[in-house]
Amino acid sequence: MADKEMYTRAEQLFMTVLGDRCPNEAEKLERDSLLGVLKKTGFEPDEPSNAAHVLMLAWSWAHGTSRADVLKLLYESKIDLDNAVKDINAAAQSVRESPSTAAIDAESVARAIQAKLPTRIALDLEQVKAVLRDSFSILWAVGAGVLMGIFFWFGMQYEHHHQAEAMASLKTQIGNQQDTIRQCLLGHRK
Repeated sequence: MADKEMYTRAEQLFMTVLGDRCPNEAEKLERDSLLGVLKKTGFEPDEPSNAAHVLMLAWSWAHGTSRADVLKLLYESKIDLDNAVKDINAAAQSVRESPSTAAIDAESVARAIQAKLPTRIALDLEQVKAVLRDSFSILWAVGAGVLMGIFFWFGMQYEHHHQAEAMASLKTQIGNQQDTIRQCLLGHRK
């Protein structure tokens, strides 16, 4: 943090957005380019009253997608769309050129299926009831209830643990954002 004093106010804002780390050479070039464009238009990035605007620019720079990446994604999407249109046109052409199908005789298909099915399926309901009665005893039901209770208890514990990590992360992010906002507003309160 002691090295921060040798940077301008705008550069410090860019470093804050990067998580209080010094930018690498490529990031320094981009940062200096953005600040240079602002200065050429008459905007003073180091003026304390302009800190909020510089902070928004720095945040969008740190979290945004570069122009080259956007153009690349658009080009790839256009190629994918063109390929999909070609595939649809080829499928439509093959359907137009294919011969018509002959009508299917539904009655002959139904007779063939009926011939393959057994004539009658016998089911002894008393035997089914006895098997169900044996398998569903009260002890089995109580055991299943206890297992389900344990399962749900472990699930709740896991979810509480999982949410605690997410909440701690969110609190840290909110604290960092509040600190950044406080730093930006220091110049306005003087």
